[in-house]
Amino acid sequence: MQNKLELTGLLARTTMLYRMKINALLFENNIDLSSEMCGTLIELWKADGKSQQELADTLHKDKGGMTKIIKNLERRTLIICPVDKTDRRQKKIQLTSKGKELQKEVEPLINKLRLGALEGIASQDLDITDNVLKSIILNLDKKL
Repeated sequence: MQNKLELTGLLARTTMLYRMKINALLFENNIDLSSEMCGTLIELWKADGKSQQELADTLHKDKGGMTKIIKNLERRTLIICPVDKTDRRQKKIQLTSKGKELQKEVEPLINKLRLGALEGIASQDLDITDNVLKSIILNLDKKL
């Protein structure tokens, strides 16, 4: 690579293109979600009952942005946010049956997109890329 700084531009372009593809895929399949809402649901499908702060940390969202995503998912009756009885400030975000059911429709679409994005790339190259990206994330987390 001629200039190491070009890598950050490539990362930004990759992220934008990936979000655009997810949004288009959801729209084409009449699924009323944004890529950000989809990412939040994916985290809840992995482990239901996460706090808003846990989701924000995992998805690298600020409090206001995460609140907006959660409100939109609540409006679509995909999640509920019951107040913790021991700490009223703490809310554990829980999937509704509709939110759980949506996983069957969304996950195969996202997995197909992910596999398509990695098509033709050697597993050794993917391993190296995985390690490099994790290192970049660690560096950014340390410096912010």
